[in-house]
Amino acid sequence: MVAGSSVLSLLADSVDWLKDSDGLPLSEYRLRVTDKLGTCWRHPEEDERFTEFEQALVTLFQALFFNKLYPEGLFFVHDSPADPKNFLPRPDRLDEDVPKLEDFCVTNRLGMGELHVLYIMTLLYRRLFKDPNSEVEISIEQTTGQWLRLEKKEHQRKNTGPFSLEALQRFRSLRGMRVVLRRNLDDAENEAKLTVEERLALLDDLVETGSSGMSRFCPKDKWLALLVLEFCTAMEEHVRARHEERLPRESRGTEEVAKGLLHCLKEVTVSEEAPPPAKARLSDLLLTVMVRAMGTIEPRVGVRIYTKIRSHSGRRPRVNHKAMFEAVATDEDRMRLVNFLYREGERNPYYYIRRFGDQFEFHDLRFASKEEGFKLKLKSVG
Repeated sequence: MVAGSSVLSLLADSVDWLKDSDGLPLSEYRLRVTDKLGTCWRHPEEDERFTEFEQALVTLFQALFFNKLYPEGLFFVHDSPADPKNFLPRPDRLDEDVPKLEDFCVTNRLGMGELHVLYIMTLLYRRLFKDPNSEVEISIEQTTGQWLRLEKKEHQRKNTGPFSLEALQRFRSLRGMRVVLRRNLDDAENEAKLTVEERLALLDDLVETGSSGMSRFCPKDKWLALLVLEFCTAMEEHVRARHEERLPRESRGTEEVAKGLLHCLKEVTVSEEAPPPAKARLSDLLLTVMVRAMGTIEPRVGVRIYTKIRSHSGRRPRVNHKAMFEAVATDEDRMRLVNFLYREGERNPYYYIRRFGDQFEFHDLRFASKEEGFKLKLKSVG
């Protein structure tokens, strides 16, 4: 259940008409919070912008407290009992304070819980750029995600106000940025390529939470990497859902996601800002996801992807079949690719066995029937 597209939309509907002790409407304080929030996420390494965001939050919490909406016992003593920042969890004791906010946040009465969720996510987002591997912060991130998605039944029972779509998208951006920084996806100094297994592994944590909107909230220099992750995650969720015979958690259809993937491929190719090693890693990730998709999703969408990557366009070279087979890790994926090529192209089965049979590591390629296409048979030992 989602309240609205914009952050704090439920809070706006609930309290904007109220005033503080000086007669000023709470809408002014809420708008200042959303403005400073956006600035913080665009410039996560600038302390002054974060201080302004904290001040805006504290002022809004004070106004809510004056109107007897904020609970009296939910405070965190920072430097003194009278410190206005006591509304906020202590950054140096986040692992202690976050559990105390669970009921308040998941209940999200009038949309107030979303304020604390945004503060926690912003803290985590800023810290990513110093240490993306902190186990404590990864655990807090997972907890915050559970609140936003109301994963537990007790959370669903307690919840009285849905979270905004933007809050969920900012959480996806947080998770995506962690992947970018942990894997050095856009690092100019990192010359290493990703193996096929590593490409799929970096999507494992993202497919569960969805990826729509992941690239909306980030510094400009990280946008391309997050855009690629967003659409790769979306298509990979469709592929895994079909393999597991379940409904996909991705709300966008395969056709829309395929358009996004092809747009990403173009952006990576023409980018003047992304360093060559980063462009190579992003291109490899895109190719792996697209090849897996071609053999799994609707044929017409697969054909569109195949046609685009096989054609030379501007500075982007055409992708040959050898590169497609090397872009996937398992014989099962290679078999799906062969069956896709058989369905949509040359209908002579011996052509595929002769041309692609040596691409299979542990199996022999066998033709079953015109309807089924090709199957795999384990290679005999010796």
